[in-house]
Amino acid sequence: QAPGSVLPGTFPLWFVSLPAMTRLPISCMMLVGLHFCTRVHAARVEDSMQHTGTRQTYTRSDLDAASQPQKEAANGSLQKKRLKVRRISSKAARARDSFLRLGSISSTDFLTPSGPAPWMQEGWPSASLFHGYHSVLMPFAQWVAGHSFDEVDPAIALRNHFASDFGGLPAFCGFQYASAFCMSGMDDSLDQVTNVGQLVDFQRKLYAGTGMEMAVMQRIAIDKDAGAYVTTGKEGDDDVTDRDGQVGWSATLPVLQKCSQEACTILLATPRFQSVVYGYRSWYSHPKKNGHRELITQLLVADGARLVWLDFRTLQEYVKIADSFQTTGTQDDNPFGLFLVDMMPRGFQQNCPAQTKFPSSCVNIEEGDYYEWVDSDEEDEEEENLEFKQWKTWRDRAALVAPSDFLRAKLLNHVVKTYHQQVGPVCGAMAVANVMNGLMKDWYVDVDDVFDYISVKANKESNKRFGEGRKIYNSAGSLTTKFTSNKCLVNAFVNLRKIKPYSALAYEKNLQPKEWYVNAQQDKQANFALSKMTAKILMRQDDRNGIKFNKAPGETPKAKHKWIQEHETTITQEWNCLKSWLDHCRTGACGMIFHLPNHWAPIYGYREIKNRRQILVPSAGQHPVYWQDYRTVRETLAAAKGYNIFVAYTSSPQLPSNMKCRSAARS
Repeated sequence: QAPGSVLPGTFPLWFVSLPAMTRLPISCMMLVGLHFCTRVHAARVEDSMQHTGTRQTYTRSDLDAASQPQKEAANGSLQKKRLKVRRISSKAARARDSFLRLGSISSTDFLTPSGPAPWMQEGWPSASLFHGYHSVLMPFAQWVAGHSFDEVDPAIALRNHFASDFGGLPAFCGFQYASAFCMSGMDDSLDQVTNVGQLVDFQRKLYAGTGMEMAVMQRIAIDKDAGAYVTTGKEGDDDVTDRDGQVGWSATLPVLQKCSQEACTILLATPRFQSVVYGYRSWYSHPKKNGHRELITQLLVADGARLVWLDFRTLQEYVKIADSFQTTGTQDDNPFGLFLVDMMPRGFQQNCPAQTKFPSSCVNIEEGDYYEWVDSDEEDEEEENLEFKQWKTWRDRAALVAPSDFLRAKLLNHVVKTYHQQVGPVCGAMAVANVMNGLMKDWYVDVDDVFDYISVKANKESNKRFGEGRKIYNSAGSLTTKFTSNKCLVNAFVNLRKIKPYSALAYEKNLQPKEWYVNAQQDKQANFALSKMTAKILMRQDDRNGIKFNKAPGETPKAKHKWIQEHETTITQEWNCLKSWLDHCRTGACGMIFHLPNHWAPIYGYREIKNRRQILVPSAGQHPVYWQDYRTVRETLAAAKGYNIFVAYTSSPQLPSNMKCRSAARS
């Protein structure tokens, strides 16, 4: 049998407690003969039939022919999980796909940041970003260290896994179960698992329940009820808010530490995938408003054929979502969770699948009768919003930068070192201030100066100031950039030095230069930046002045994904053009601002990991601690013409003529 394969009609070996004997992973026939095996098999089939009979009072044909009240009664008696087959909203789909594309392993993940990195220098805001990075690989997974891996677009590969609203359709990962059993010294043969009911039964038999159990796993108290699985923050808030990540971690960490020393095995079992734990890491992220540092904890697991870092809070929520998979009717009978696999007397085994091979894909299984019948065209705005918040929360956690990520990232150090965090919904003004001050290599312009320019009315009289004439206060009386536009922010750079009329960004009402402007002119670097600074739109739909952006045609995600797969060379060319500008910005000659959904933020850098391309840009606040996959960047740009990337620069890069970065001129 190949490791991880599922053979029809085969069953795992059950471990039998005998007097004065230890449970041993020996063949059933060798232990007590074929007669015992037959009795075990028959008992298991009988138990399965009894279980099936109690849950399947109504068959699918019964439900199809039933009236609506009968359907509701049947669904209520079966206590099924509701399956939503309606189309997911576009913003939720983008958040979901962004989440799936993040968290992949990098060659620097098990290195410790140190040395004279510019962003770590004392006295700069960036010096306080991270603290206390610690990463550990399990003994069997040492082959992972120092490596990163090519992967297909997970949003395309896993597209069919997400037709429901509970975090993905079910799958069975035989490779992972076989690895857990083998490394704990057990027989690695597996049950036939083709639907959710069989997966639930198989998982329950591993740790508790009936008298037939193997009982080879101990549930780890991860505290899956730690909190709601959505954050209160919205896109564009002044920071990403989330619940405390330390709840449940105190009970989990000792088990992880034990297995990192004693070579035991930990298995994560969820409906969508199952995986042994390959490693773990933790660090303290950037300080929040109250000065509190957030402890980030992640486990390295295999999501099918991908090794990914999974935030511990998201892990808790994966398990919490599976609460509906009840089998005995008792409270808290969720068969999924994080488990310590007991060591058998033979001890740690060598040449087990996860020790020597990259994880293989999981096998999709049928939903079976664990799902409630619902109309496919049912609309529920509240549930759609909740679904979006769920994916957004998971995305924000997966996007978090680990300190080791900066070791090989290409950073715009002049912007990273000088950035300031926004307070309130002032992202557009703060992004302009962050980039402008980055070009001047110190903090001169304040957010109030930018708002001054945005709010002052436009005029052509030479003895007055001018601005954009936009509203800058919301209904609560707080400053906001909700009413501004990309053009207004670009103009803030373009019009910075203009006089007669005078730019309200640099001049007071009495037409005297502002204090920051005077101070900047007295510094050689800042004055040079002021004398050369301008700006333009760099990437957007149908733009003819920047980098050509190729929007994927098609009305459905499937059609768009097909175009993307067929035009990889075109997209690579597009990325190389953007990267040329990013590399030019790394010299200090420019800075970029990305207009995301309901948010403006600087682009602080980028990295390439095999075939993955990511930019460093936050979806909330201004902290340079969130990655975004370039495929997601493209989807954002394609979603609306208002989403774009613009650049403020003192000089342009010299692009090779054969790169063909510019769009064709308008006729």
